[in-house]
Amino acid sequence: MHNSKLFRLLQGLDREDFRHLGQFVHSPFFNTNEKLIAFYAYIAPHYPGLFSPKLAKERAFAVLFPKKAYDDSRMRQLMFKMTQLVEEFLAVQLVRQDEGRQQQLLIEALGRRQLHSDFQKKTAAEIKRLEGLPFKDLNALQLLLRYNHDYFFHPDTPKFRIGVKSIKDCMRYLDAFFVQAKLQYASELVTRSAALQEEHDIWLLPELMNRLLSHPPEPLSQLYHMLMQLHLDRENEALFAQLKAEFSNQVAHIPEQERMDLYQQLSNYTISKINAGKRSFQLDFFELTEIAVNYNMLIEKERITDATFTNIVAIAAALKKFDWTAQFINNYYKKLARNVRDSATQLAQAYYHYHKGEFNEVLNCLKEVEFLPSYGFRVKSLRLRTYFELFQQDESYLDPLLSDIHSFDLYIRRHKSINTRRRSTYLNFIQFTKKLIRLKTNIDTSDADKQKLSDSIQKKEPMVVKHWLLEKLKEL
Repeated sequence: MHNSKLFRLLQGLDREDFRHLGQFVHSPFFNTNEKLIAFYAYIAPHYPGLFSPKLAKERAFAVLFPKKAYDDSRMRQLMFKMTQLVEEFLAVQLVRQDEGRQQQLLIEALGRRQLHSDFQKKTAAEIKRLEGLPFKDLNALQLLLRYNHDYFFHPDTPKFRIGVKSIKDCMRYLDAFFVQAKLQYASELVTRSAALQEEHDIWLLPELMNRLLSHPPEPLSQLYHMLMQLHLDRENEALFAQLKAEFSNQVAHIPEQERMDLYQQLSNYTISKINAGKRSFQLDFFELTEIAVNYNMLIEKERITDATFTNIVAIAAALKKFDWTAQFINNYYKKLARNVRDSATQLAQAYYHYHKGEFNEVLNCLKEVEFLPSYGFRVKSLRLRTYFELFQQDESYLDPLLSDIHSFDLYIRRHKSINTRRRSTYLNFIQFTKKLIRLKTNIDTSDADKQKLSDSIQKKEPMVVKHWLLEKLKEL
């Protein structure tokens, strides 16, 4: 049984869920099979691990069907029925925890019975509640469309009289749903296009964008309209500032999923600007992150991604917000997935020590980072910069620095899975680091040489940590 679907479902339950499952199994409304009650009782002492040898099918069968020879078909049938019961429990739990869905099902139930007056009142109440939301997400717009549709097309609803507006509202909310869904999905596709170099021809998007300039949509759709405008004109930093201000002012009213999505896309925009050498966007990123912390936007399904965790630490430490950074690491590292927790925490600590100027501590932390594919470029880039900082203080670090550059260069050229742009980004970084070393070790370096290199760095694209290269050039 250990590798069965049933056990996968049971291991996905927390202790409270498992206890409620027991009540569910014992409820005669949901289950009248005494063998399933006995099966739950047999499994319960071994939860949550469910690794005991006693949970082998043969041993469980001997207890559940005493004095009978083992019958694999019968045991599988019992497991199948228990699996169905667990799945039903999960669905019932979800409905019990979602008041909106309860109301939706209640309205549907009333509509199917000879209870038109109750159906009408409950539908009107839900429509009024949903229309009162300052920001309507896709679910709210879809429900408004459905409630108006079900009410208008109910056989007991008079359709040909003055004042019946539900069919007009059907069209209104159909349009609102289409606009918002189109903008949200399009923004995600455009983001993927930039990251993965994919091309997408999004049907009706240009026409929709133009139409919305003269026909303002729902408030949430307005934010996504601005976001799409920003995607299409990424140099429009004034538009970013306006969108960030709108988001900051309205964040308390934005539905949770869209709130997290808008934060992620805005923060990604700031990171792209930071990577392009515009360090002023570090403060924008940090301010967005403070909002995300206050509204618990960084945690999804009890987890924070290691990329989010390390990006936040790297930028907060770069802004010299060391107390905030240390507290953030302490508060969030346990929310990292176990398989990356130690490495992500050590990488975060490395960024923290780097910006404090504690370069030997950086190297110690990086030694503890497992060489995961997603960390390879970040670890090697940070270690190279650390060796350069040490080289600036002590020229005996020249050989370790050159060795590290050579190792990084080979790693990039052998790493076949990265796209051409990313490869060029890091190769350009290495090329200019070498030029910095040559300028530092050449006693005849002139101001003209430095200016020429500065001009080359500023013009070169794509480039990672361009601001760092320019800083180190000024320090020579």
